Amino acid sequence: MDTSFQFPPEYKRELDLQQLATTLTLAEIRCLSWDELRPRLRSIWRDPQADEIILRVHEIELSERQAAELATEVSYLSLIAESLHERDRYRLDRRLIRLARALPQSLLYDCALADLGHRRKLRRVGAYKVLREVGISGELAPRMVSCYREIHDQNLLHLIARSPNAVRAVDVDWLLSELDEQYWRMRVIEGLIRTGDERTPRLLDSHPREFVHAVGRTQAAKHTDSIRALIRLQPSDWELLSLAAWAMGRLGDRAGLAEVRELLEQELASNPLRLLVEPGDIAHPGGI
Repeated sequence: MDTSFQFPPEYKRELDLQQLATTLTLAEIRCLSWDELRPRLRSIWRDPQADEIILRVHEIELSERQAAELATEVSYLSLIAESLHERDRYRLDRRLIRLARALPQSLLYDCALADLGHRRKLRRVGAYKVLREVGISGELAPRMVSCYREIHDQNLLHLIARSPNAVRAVDVDWLLSELDEQYWRMRVIEGLIRTGDERTPRLLDSHPREFVHAVGRTQAAKHTDSIRALIRLQPSDWELLSLAAWAMGRLGDRAGLAEVRELLEQELASNPLRLLVEPGDIAHPGGI
């Protein structure tokens, strides 16, 4: 017996007709050439078929000439957006970001760079997404720093932290001091490790957690002794020791793990667990 839900015939008919209308609209737009589509881009924010038009632009294999023309339209729309009412401007910004994604990577990259310091967050977010995918070079890093000093958007620093070459091109001490989150400070140190930067070892003292985390992510065995030395200096920082144990596991450092295990058992021997012990259990040395 078929127990699946069935729409009433009248309701199903309307759904089918709506689906047919939608399919017809997209199919008709798919018949349009680039030269027919281009004039419609100039009013894309108020075009009721904007979604279908943008999809069609993405489907076309643009020639070099057509790609340049699309870049021209994107620049034109970017200027037009500044004169629109807030609601229309928001709608155009969203469609503009999607439209620009149809550009070849080099032209898309230029568009993203132009929006880096845009006063509207939506446009900046679109630029950041492109640059995360493409990556940024060391040559571009100073521009990111300059832009950050103007708008103070942490996302600009995150883009630098993602790229080892960009990290090497900036003042690392300044970058670490500006980043709000431990994770991104770790990514900076990770970048230095991956490029063999000589500044790496001195960051152990100022950013021990970020350093240990970065060593674990990169499995940089050359820093194993530094992590062991750190746990001997801070033998009661249990959060740090947990992170160090994770890194040592990644490094295959059995001797280092044995040291951490000994510290843990010594602590449990003198101060057994009480609050987290289940009823009927007894916390005792070596009982983990």
